[in-house]
Amino acid sequence: MPETRNWAAMLEEQAANRGDHPFLYLIDQDQYISYNEMDKNANRIGNYLLANGGGPGKGIATLMENSSQFLDIFFGIQKIGMYINPVNTELRGEGSFTLLTIVTLSFWLSIPTYLICIRRSKITCPR
Repeated sequence: MPETRNWAAMLEEQAANRGDHPFLYLIDQDQYISYNEMDKNANRIGNYLLANGGGPGKGIATLMENSSQFLDIFFGIQKIGMYINPVNTELRGEGSFTLLTIVTLSFWLSIPTYLICIRRSKITCPR
């Protein structure tokens, strides 16, 4: 049976082999994020989530635009066996968060711009 690898394992492999080589170019900041930096960011997110009740089989919802921070979260949760439920930032209205009530989530992660949307949704995450 072939070995099963996830994206986080591939990132770790590339960080070990290509370390300071560019992983991602941030156009708006005119700078690169290296494989090592991305791997360290993912480890930071994974460790934070583990220290606060995250772990294998637990869910996280993200309400944010595509960004390097989203990738930090994406790789970080894979490292610790969590699953992600990305929420489209273009959803509007009270019914827009209905899909989140049918999924068991342990965490919400967002950027400050969208925190008001989360508060209005009246969805609470179990601890």
